[in-house]
Formats: sequence, C-alpha cells, structure tokens
Amino acid sequence: MKLLGLLGFPLKHSFSPNLMNTLAGKAKLPFAYFPFEIKKNDLAKFMDAVRLLPVYGFNVTIPYKEAVLPFLDELSPEAGGIGAVNTVLNETGRLKGFNTDSTGFLTSVTKLFGTASFPESALVLGSGGAARAVVYGLLAAGVHQIFVVNRHPERAETLANRFSRIFPRAKLSPGPLDLNHLRKILMETDFIIQTTSVGTWPDTAAAVPFPFETLRAGQKVLDLVYNPPETEFLKRARRSGAEGISGFSMLIGQAAKALEIWGFAGQEEGLWKIAREMHEKNN
Repeated sequence: MKLLGLLGFPLKHSFSPNLMNTLAGKAKLPFAYFPFEIKKNDLAKFMDAVRLLPVYGFNVTIPYKEAVLPFLDELSPEAGGIGAVNTVLNETGRLKGFNTDSTGFLTSVTKLFGTASFPESALVLGSGGAARAVVYGLLAAGVHQIFVVNRHPERAETLANRFSRIFPRAKLSPGPLDLNHLRKILMETDFIIQTTSVGTWPDTAAAVPFPFETLRAGQKVLDLVYNPPETEFLKRARRSGAEGISGFSMLIGQAAKALEIWGFAGQEEGLWKIAREMHEKNN
C-alpha cells in the first residue's frame, strides 16, 4: 500500500482526496491519498519529515508550488523549466519534483478547442506557479505571442523574463491587471486563461477584474479554478458570448500524469468517470 497525499493550505476546497481515494477503491489500486494541510511556518518541518516517513509521493498545490523547490533533491526537465512543482516522488528519502500541470493544461486545451492545436496568441491572468505551467505549455506548443498580466506588474515581468530566456524566439508581453490595458490586448487575442485562485470556494462570488463587455463570440476562456465548476469569471465570460470551461479537465489530466509517476499508469478514463459521477451527485 502506497501512502500518497496533497500538500497545501487551505485544502477544504480540494476534490483531490475524494477523487483519488474513490479511484483507488473502485480500481482496486494499492494506495491511500491524504490531505496534508500544512501552515507556512511548518513547511520545512513537513518536508524533513516526509523523507523519514513511508510517504511515496504527494501533489503540491497553492501556496507551495514554488516554495517547495529548495527542499527537493532533483527536478524533472519540465519542473526545472517551469520553476514550480506540483508532484513529488519520494525515492527512499530522495525527493524528486515534477510538474504535471502543463500536461493537464494541454488536456484542457484539447477539450476547449477540440484538437491539440493552439492559437497564435494568448492572454494569461496571473503569474504564480499555475501561470508558469500554462506559459510553458503554450510556448512548448508553439504559441508566438503571450500577454501576462498581474496586479503587481513586476511579477508578470519576472515571469516573462524567465521564459524569454528559455524560448528566445517567443514574444512575451508583461503588464498590469488594468481594464484599459486588457481591452487593448483583447483586440489581439482570442484565448484567455485565468490562472489565479480568485473565485475558488467558498469565495464563489469573486472574480478577477476584467472587461467582460469586451469579450465576443469566438473567444475562448479557460478558468483553472474547478470548484465551483462554473466560476463567476466563467459565468460573466459566457454571458458576453465567449466559450469557456473550468479547470476540471486540467485537474484530471495532471492527476493522471501524477499517478503514472507514482506507478499507476492508465487511470485517466477512470478519473473522468468518477469525476462525472461526483458532479451528478452534487447537482
């Protein structure tokens, strides 16, 4: 029996423990998945303890995707390029970090566009760990122009500078989360990705400041928040004529890849089936 889990704080909003443990029961997979709700001041103690305990691996969510990096012994190429980790494998006390968010993002894009093809440009709201995985995925897929905005423009600039070094031919344009600035960007791109945690349960009435009235038919919106299934951001985007999906498909895609890293490959179909059952039960 492998002991797995989810590191983050807070975790009350997360579907992952229920999703993973339900999969383990139905598919008869030998693992148990626990929430590791660890406060910031205790992160170092937790990472030290993990090396000694029989924890085979764990996912990492907000706010620790970047904070765990100094505690790891090795990074996968994707995690190193992205600069954030969402999956850790414990190899007898040696901790290796991976990033499966990028894989999950590609799953979402396929669902949204119908194919794995990407538009030529995209707008990314936010510049945290999830935004890094999204930008990495976009650039690796050949997107030429990416606009990155943040309430703190210097953070968007830091992200843009990082990936400009890795992908020197790409054009990354950092800027402020300003309505007039966003209106100009929306004249140039039809793909918007909301990567912040704004709108996550229980603050479901919240939405990132955005000129929704500027949206039009044909534009596509992906909100990485999956709880609730339809965020306030998505509701307002759809009312303006845009097509949108939540982050649930990204959750499934990254979870399936994480399970593969931990030795349980081929679980994506089972995860989708359980996710649909959970959704029907709650509605």
